[in-house]
Amino acid sequence: MIEKIRPDRVVKAVEMIDLDQLKQSGIRALIIDIDNTLTPHHKDVIIDSKLEWLKDATTRGFLVYLLSNNHANRIKSISSSYDLSGYGFAFKPFSIYYKKILKDSGCLPHQVCCIGDQLLTDILGAKLHGMASIYVEPISPRDIIFSRFSRWLEKRLMIKKGN
Repeated sequence: MIEKIRPDRVVKAVEMIDLDQLKQSGIRALIIDIDNTLTPHHKDVIIDSKLEWLKDATTRGFLVYLLSNNHANRIKSISSSYDLSGYGFAFKPFSIYYKKILKDSGCLPHQVCCIGDQLLTDILGAKLHGMASIYVEPISPRDIIFSRFSRWLEKRLMIKKGN
């Protein structure tokens, strides 16, 4: 189980991810979590530094998809505000949207990188679908109830295995 939640890379924030390095490793599409990855879960505006990184990613030719377990209307509002494809109420890590994104993008799983702040949703979802993964530190300590439980469980799993 621990291998399934171990990310390929860990960075402090999305904007610290080297897009050139991703491109050189064959990544063509990015699936990015929203809450506590691009914006605090209680805000609807993507933080400026993260927005600049997203713009740079699209300019460089990456296909960018936002994927969240949060309410579909909220995610639709955020994604349309920034002219990005987005899916809410996704049920990560078992989301049907991973396959939809592969089909829509024309990418193979190894050409997609999932980026997020939770091991049991974002990273596990990537691993279950054969995609690369990057864990980013959460933007805010404030979380919804499910995320608090998920983080508590993640810590227990890592402590139990001595990681």
